[in-house]
Parts: sequence; C-alpha cells; structure tokens
Amino acid sequence: MVDLSASEDGTLTQQGGSTVSKEESMLVYEADHGGRPVVNKLNVPRGGQYRLVLHDGTKVWLNAASKLEFPSAFVDSQRVVQLEGEAYFEVAANAAQPFVVQTAGMKVEVLGTHFNLKAYHDEPGIQAALLEGSVRIVSADGRTRSCGPGRWQQLPMAQASA
Repeated sequence: MVDLSASEDGTLTQQGGSTVSKEESMLVYEADHGGRPVVNKLNVPRGGQYRLVLHDGTKVWLNAASKLEFPSAFVDSQRVVQLEGEAYFEVAANAAQPFVVQTAGMKVEVLGTHFNLKAYHDEPGIQAALLEGSVRIVSADGRTRSCGPGRWQQLPMAQASA
C-alpha cells in the first residue's frame, strides 16, 4: 500500500514486468521486460482525481471515489482492467490484444477509442460516453450492444453482470 499523495516524484518500485514511477500526480508503468505481472489497485478518495499510464501506454483519468484494478503488465490475450466508479480512458491501439473494462454490471470491449465510463456501485445504472472510436458492451446474458461517439449511453445494471 502506497499513499501517492505523500510520495514524491520519481521511481516508486519495480514490480511484475514494470517500473512504477510518479510524475506530477500521475502514476506511470513502464515495461522492464522482467518478472511476473502483479495486480495493482488504485483507490481515489472522495474529492480526489488521479491519472495513470498503464504498461501498454493506455492513459486513464480516475474520478473521485473510484477504484481501478489492473496488472502491472499485460501478458494475456486481452488487456483486462476492473473499474468501480468513473474513469476516462485513452486506449493504446493493439488489435492483437483487445482492451476490456469489467464493472460490477458488465464488460466493455474497447475497439480502439477514447471514452468515459461511469460505474458507481451506488448508482442505478452504468453510463458510457465516447469521444471517438467504438465500444461493445456485453451483458451477463451474452447480449451485446455497440456504442459510437457523440452522447451518453445509459446501460441498465439489470441487464448485466461481470
């Protein structure tokens, strides 16, 4: 457990295939090609915000009262992260390794895009808004829905499960 608000800029640690550093209130994971990936959890307190750059170059902005769980390096066939709360993603393109955001209510398969996802556990639904690209939402019962840019999409929790 590391309190990022109390940490100075610079290298924080090396773990699971990445060097982890803090740069101007942003957490950065850089490949060092060694070790087995480990799971990281970033918790942003109420009233806070935090930015990070994942191992693959994907940029994430986490909003207040949000949690993101992610590996220190992506080594599987998919790049999977888990979100509770709200985050804006600028996903690094990699057609061979799709990016997936799992929430308590569904999973969002990213097809190369910039998007915002709201999945707070105390709100009645999940919302997605796209700036560019597209995403495919997959519900627990296997139904899919594609979303394009331009407006918020309300995604009811009742239709989905992680």
